[in-house]
Amino acid sequence: MAAKFVLIIKGTALVERYGVMMLAAALKRAGHRVELARAQRLGLEPLRQRVAELEPAALLYSAMTGEHQYLLDVNRRLKESYRGVSAFGGPHATFFPEMIYEQGVDVVCRGEGEEAVVEMADALAEGRDYAGVANLWVKRDGVVVRNDVRPLLEDLDALPFGDREVMYAGDADLRDHPTKIFFAMRGCVFRCTYCFNHRFNDMYRGLGHVCRARSVDSLLAEMKYVKARWPLRYMQIDDDTFLLHKRSWLEEFAERLPREVGVPFMCNVRADLLNADNLRLLKAAGCHAVWMGVECGDERLRRDFLKRPHTDEEIIAAVTLLRRHGIRVATQNLCGLPVEDPVAADEKTLALNVACRPDFAWSSIFYPYPRTELGERAVAGGYYDGSLDDVPETNKINTMLEWGDEWTKWRLENLHKFFGVVAEFPWLWPLVRRLVARKPNRLFVLVFFLWYGFCWKTRIEKIPLTPKIVFALFKTLIQYLRGVKEFAPAPGRAAAAEV
Repeated sequence: MAAKFVLIIKGTALVERYGVMMLAAALKRAGHRVELARAQRLGLEPLRQRVAELEPAALLYSAMTGEHQYLLDVNRRLKESYRGVSAFGGPHATFFPEMIYEQGVDVVCRGEGEEAVVEMADALAEGRDYAGVANLWVKRDGVVVRNDVRPLLEDLDALPFGDREVMYAGDADLRDHPTKIFFAMRGCVFRCTYCFNHRFNDMYRGLGHVCRARSVDSLLAEMKYVKARWPLRYMQIDDDTFLLHKRSWLEEFAERLPREVGVPFMCNVRADLLNADNLRLLKAAGCHAVWMGVECGDERLRRDFLKRPHTDEEIIAAVTLLRRHGIRVATQNLCGLPVEDPVAADEKTLALNVACRPDFAWSSIFYPYPRTELGERAVAGGYYDGSLDDVPETNKINTMLEWGDEWTKWRLENLHKFFGVVAEFPWLWPLVRRLVARKPNRLFVLVFFLWYGFCWKTRIEKIPLTPKIVFALFKTLIQYLRGVKEFAPAPGRAAAAEV
């Protein structure tokens, strides 16, 4: 038997939601019907009407921390008329499964969800109980059943390709955008303190290998499948750390990708994994650009506070080596860390980027995501009260830490806005130093996003900026900055007992 499901996300921001596509593919392969809804784009009433027309067996939400409150509000409003199951998955549900206690939430899926969601869908279609499905927390009559997670998926080749048709049916701009996302590996062995990976690995300890790679055959087959159906001029291979692949895998990939697909790509690397040999393979494969974490320009903080054991010399040498091989570099940096003198730390980070001379110095404002090691340090240091309700969706505008004085906050936020510009044009620093002390304003935010978009799209991505693409990017930026207010917070939380 088959059932209907609506996958609900807030939006795409012109980025494919790969996990959502994988869930849709798994459900379709099991014979179920799936439709994607972008809540922010549709609005509440059209979404409510569509749900009423489809009468799905369940509403499936994929939530990241920061957008979770928005989706919980959407769900509460929909549940005023919808009587089916509401299930939440994604990063937020994985690390904060207690969201099951929120009003209107019936199921939470932790961890990798392809097998769990199909098992639940099959049970719903056949009228069977799904309360014992591994990975799920299920609420019934105020009682929560907490199931353990199942072992990690070892054979990634056994999974279907992500269902892009579902994603593109809900977003024509995303369909037509010439850059597409792929994953060749799941997992990361490193324990950076600002990242959730260490908690994910602890959750799955003893339940399989942390890092699992697809075969080159499988990855290239998906790339060729996408290229034959949609615009594909550039690829983002979004593995956490691409150079964790075995040498034999990289050699096969480098030999076959240019011949069989012939599309350039970008990937994520670490300075301590780069050497002349694997850089030669990256270049041979068609790697056009890499993202590389610098994070902080203070060596002690980077090593002891962030657990990124790279020296300044290693980072500069890595960028130099990459550019010598003709590979463009985007550095990743964190501003506003919870340290005694955050502005001084940010100025050191800026200085290191000036010394590196990357093609794009990308920066984010640090957000203390609860249950990460650095998030817990921020709470312990009195910079943050640990509330999930206060976590914003974007880490590109404001700091959410408490600094004790408004001037520190202004300097942090403003330095972040001009970070990439000054890294490119160091001679602007005397002027920017004076601007940094001013009250933050929308003009500074606009400068940041315009430079961000220009560098990303013209230097890191190798795609033509046609009028159609420029218009799509501009529209996405306006929607991103403006947001929508159709879904005001809806009060009410349901209490539940535990089993």
